Amino acid sequence: MRESSSNASSPDNEMGYGIPSYQALNNFLQAEASATWFAAFPNPVMNTNFLQIKIFDPVADNNVRFKMFDALGKPLTDDNLKITWQDNAYFLETTTLPRGIYILNLQSDSNFSQIKILKL
Repeated sequence: MRESSSNASSPDNEMGYGIPSYQALNNFLQAEASATWFAAFPNPVMNTNFLQIKIFDPVADNNVRFKMFDALGKPLTDDNLKITWQDNAYFLETTTLPRGIYILNLQSDSNFSQIKILKL
């Protein structure tokens, strides 16, 4: 709880550790319950405008390289994500993507995963 607070990096006698962040605490509890290091949803992408990519443990995976390719291997996206307990989700806009199969690569210092994303 201390690490999620607004003054966690430099606690003092007036504010202490500051105000705890519910979002950061919720993300921490989800990470504890997860068996994988990330989630990408919804998959298949149908009626939504975004694919959400959530990294569960920003301590182990705080810098994540995100690449997306079409079915022919053409790169579509190449981003570096800075992950924190407060902000551990990335939203990829899918409205401009045509229907098809896409490959999503996620790589951190300690993990690598590659999954298929289906856009209907």
